Amino acid sequence: MWSRWRANWKRPSRAASGIPEFDALLDKAKAKAPARSLVNIDDVGVATAILAHDAAKLITGDTVFIDGGYHIVD
Repeated sequence: MWSRWRANWKRPSRAASGIPEFDALLDKAKAKAPARSLVNIDDVGVATAILAHDAAKLITGDTVFIDGGYHIVD
């Protein structure tokens, strides 16, 4: 189901293209995150599907970080 959603992480967005050393920042984030990977659109889609499911109806008022654990180290 999620395979039709793709993200192009090799080409920075227009906003990111103005950031000097953008690739180095991505590499640093990947190295520091406990999961050792960057988030992609599939990760966000799966988390969204889980939260939209009836079984998650009591998950309220939280911030869900989908960042491979980066938020706990930086």
